[in-house]
Amino acid sequence: MNFLIVIFLTWVLNAVALSLVAAVVPGIRINSVGAAAWGALAMGLMTSLVRPLLTILSFPLLLLTLGLFYFIIVAFCFLLASKMVKGFQVDGLGSGFLGAVALALVNWLFSFFTGLQVWS
Repeated sequence: MNFLIVIFLTWVLNAVALSLVAAVVPGIRINSVGAAAWGALAMGLMTSLVRPLLTILSFPLLLLTLGLFYFIIVAFCFLLASKMVKGFQVDGLGSGFLGAVALALVNWLFSFFTGLQVWS
């Protein structure tokens, strides 16, 4: 498959996944389809740029908590992505955590059924 088509399909699947997460998880709201699309793009940026940097910077804390602090990093990235996009709102770190876990599960299901490697 063409690389650009895979990127586009991944982006669309992430937007759908984000919409599903907003419908299920309390404290997460998406006002429009455009907000879902931009939110999926922001989540992709957080996943590929910010999360690795935060993981490296918080390595001693990750060791101290036996890796449990990673959940806080993922929730923070979800919350930060919501701050970047107008129309995509997350109420707090708890909702961000639940949203990130739900998004990872939905993306895993999409990856399983489509064979595409979806970001999460």
